[in-house]
Amino acid sequence: MNGLNQKPRLHYAPQSGMLNDPNGLYYDSASGLYHVFYQYQLGIFGDGFVKWGHAAGKTLFSLNEYPYAVGIKPGVGAFSGGAIIDEGNASGLFSKVSKPCSRAFFAFTECNLETRAEKQNCAYSEDGFRIKKGGTIVENDALRFAPNTFRDPSLFRFDGRFFMMTGGCELRLFSSDDLKNWKFESFVENVAASDNAIIGDMNEIRKYLPLNDPESEKMAGECPDVFRLKGGEDNEFFLSAGGVFFVSGMMTKKDGVYRFEPKGERTKSVYSADFFSGKGEAYAMQTFRGLKSPVALFWLRDLPREQNKPFNGCLSLPYEVYSRCGEIRFKTTREYSELIREDYRGGNFLEITSKDENFSFVVGYGDKEIPFVADENGLKIGLKGSFGFTEDIFIPRVNETQDFFVLFDGYVVEGLYQGRLFSFFNDNYSFLPFKTEVRRGKPNISQIMLNKEQ
Repeated sequence: MNGLNQKPRLHYAPQSGMLNDPNGLYYDSASGLYHVFYQYQLGIFGDGFVKWGHAAGKTLFSLNEYPYAVGIKPGVGAFSGGAIIDEGNASGLFSKVSKPCSRAFFAFTECNLETRAEKQNCAYSEDGFRIKKGGTIVENDALRFAPNTFRDPSLFRFDGRFFMMTGGCELRLFSSDDLKNWKFESFVENVAASDNAIIGDMNEIRKYLPLNDPESEKMAGECPDVFRLKGGEDNEFFLSAGGVFFVSGMMTKKDGVYRFEPKGERTKSVYSADFFSGKGEAYAMQTFRGLKSPVALFWLRDLPREQNKPFNGCLSLPYEVYSRCGEIRFKTTREYSELIREDYRGGNFLEITSKDENFSFVVGYGDKEIPFVADENGLKIGLKGSFGFTEDIFIPRVNETQDFFVLFDGYVVEGLYQGRLFSFFNDNYSFLPFKTEVRRGKPNISQIMLNKEQ
């Protein structure tokens, strides 16, 4: 366990073991702590005991690692899930002396790793550290929800009730008055996606989600997250399916049945190097509960698992989430900007921004050069032939103009282009030393300290 005065680091990963999906994110305003849970296995290749790891801190750049929080037993995984703050103690699980903003309720999937039978369990905590199991809240009797297709619950509120969206294949909506007794309400109706990037990714996901047909009447996806944006209508929400696609929608109640009704196409705001390809990806997006405006974390997945790497991927930078023209966009948090100003000037990180619509520059290290070219079509990052990549990264241009941002952090490259997130990885685990050459436009160059501990 690390001390509370841990040196800030830009990307979080456990000191040893494998990390994947972020789970149960919430902010406790009483203690001022962010609590981050995540899928975790001990060791480089995992120990077969799938559980929730736990980190917490006053900022998302000073997270301290704690003993694992939720686990069942080897062979029975505690799969992904979400959190919600039970201020009014509707569940009856919390003591009267507990602070309302500290009453964290978690839903997670119990999965038999042999039969792949999945059901939804719960846990709860009054301080974020002492986690108590609460038992099963949605059974999967006789596999009525089928094996391997019923997981990753996301919790949210609407109309004075609690709601849960599950994924794994078809997205299912449940409701509850007390967080313990849940009623199935409806499936989510599928909608089109004209973006070829989404269509391509969904075709890839078909290999991993049983019975998944992108053209079916029911929408499918993993790791759903349902969240509301500041300034939206009371019944307006956004649905993320792992960060692979987003869709805006309205919560409605007709004939006694609650539904999430999409009001537009599935859109894509996250780009990475070949989905499920082993080259890296931003996936499994989740937003924090307990904040006035949504802040998101992604799992930055790095494959293959190599023995010289102490973990499988890491968590992304935290991003504020906003909407522009009905589509989801991201921006770095104010906390990140303050960290740059106060602690990270004069180091070895490189940040490049440009407000020019057309620009070009090269980032070089060793005998390699990576060109970044922005024109009227979008941003191209020239990775072809480098680090095993067989093609370049291309991020289409959107209508508005916004800063370009790229962060090289150890072996992770993460960036924003007009509010769209991209990420990829260097197999060689290092991006130093840097050389830059501006070919067109006038990017502003500043330095940020490299976190050598990672």
